[in-house]
Amino acid sequence: MRGQRDTRPALTTPQLLVAALKNDNMLWRMHAQRLLVTRGQKDVVPALSELVRDKGVDEIGLNPAAIHALWTLHGLGALAGSDGQAIDAALAALKHPSAGVRRAAAMVLPRNQTSLDALLSSKLLDDPDAQVRLAALLAVSEMPPSENAAAGVFTMLQDPRNAEDRWIPDAATTAAARNDAGFISALLSKYKPAARAATAESPNNILPNSSFEEQRDGRPVGWRTTTHSGRGEFAVADLGHTGSHSAKISSEQGGDVSWSAQVGVKPRTDYRLTGWIKTENVRKVGGANGAMLNVHELQDPVRGGTKALLGDNDWTQVQLDFNSGEMKQITINCLFGGWGRTTGTAWFDDIELIPASGSGRDRSRSALGDDALCSARPRREHYSNVGRVESRCSFSRGARARRTRCRLAARHFAPHRRHRKTDSRPSDAGAAGIGSRPLARSGSTLGPDRHLWREHLRHH
Repeated sequence: MRGQRDTRPALTTPQLLVAALKNDNMLWRMHAQRLLVTRGQKDVVPALSELVRDKGVDEIGLNPAAIHALWTLHGLGALAGSDGQAIDAALAALKHPSAGVRRAAAMVLPRNQTSLDALLSSKLLDDPDAQVRLAALLAVSEMPPSENAAAGVFTMLQDPRNAEDRWIPDAATTAAARNDAGFISALLSKYKPAARAATAESPNNILPNSSFEEQRDGRPVGWRTTTHSGRGEFAVADLGHTGSHSAKISSEQGGDVSWSAQVGVKPRTDYRLTGWIKTENVRKVGGANGAMLNVHELQDPVRGGTKALLGDNDWTQVQLDFNSGEMKQITINCLFGGWGRTTGTAWFDDIELIPASGSGRDRSRSALGDDALCSARPRREHYSNVGRVESRCSFSRGARARRTRCRLAARHFAPHRRHRKTDSRPSDAGAAGIGSRPLARSGSTLGPDRHLWREHLRHH
């Protein structure tokens, strides 16, 4: 338009293309990067290396020129091992003040032992920026196996900021699979399971008044009665499994009733519900189950409840392992009947709800926990030659997410049939998409499909 100055940079010579990588408009930076990579000449490597060495940052802590320069060097193949000047600049960028530059350096460095040693010595697995830690884990998953790398992955998973992240545990699973023997060795040498208390009122028990010893107005504190159908009589009995009291339910005509307690839980955490039940002449009326414990919100007599007792039984322990999913509060029922009515009498005592020992979803402890111990026999051959990761123990329903995660780690090494383009993340000057490794078939400068899963993690 008339009266407006043309601000388009000149992109006619190699020197002007390198200078355009510092333009304050991302569009022209991306054009310059693309043209330099398409040109394919390495005469600009010294100038690009100087941009990478620039330690300056802007007002938001970025150095876009250094990020574009790193990806341009990568696209030109200057980081493949033949140009020491470019590799030295990229290794130095692992300690750059800008998190975006450190992340880009971790992503473009050659996947060899030298790069791995530099990445570990720069402590990128403990970087303050979560995106840098994620990129470092994905880089480790492509580099040679190392005991130091395995120990670093295990250590970072003990940090709650990593264990509670949405994507870092998935990337850590891939890095651990790459360093399988070293990771399992670190796990076995450092992991110490919590000792269970021998008393009925375990310190880890989150249920209130689990032995029904504390009473108010003839009722156990923290518990309420619930009638689902039929009729039942509730009482606190003067007999118990360990103490002197228990919760009692009886019915002559048939009832589906319960003593109930609500308790807060952590989402996506494995829990174990246990208790002791005594029964006398318990009989089904209709399609009932009997005397049992259950998690009311799960509404499943198999996956959400313990074994049900019928007839006459002395004190019998029952148990249920479950995962809390997205729930933050659940209701525990001492259930008499269960999806139908029963008659007779049942006593309940020493009800315990605790996080399962070493729960893989109990983020306050570890992102892997005891399930990693199930594969305690180290593999000497790599998972790329094995296929799906095999478990050496039976998984509970709550562990399905972890099993899926292991399968993703193994599936990553299998070739993909389809090839598609991936968009770069707009942060860090949006330079990650150009200059990636070429596709095996098409020769595109966008990343190969066997890296699509990693790209998915990077972009989220």
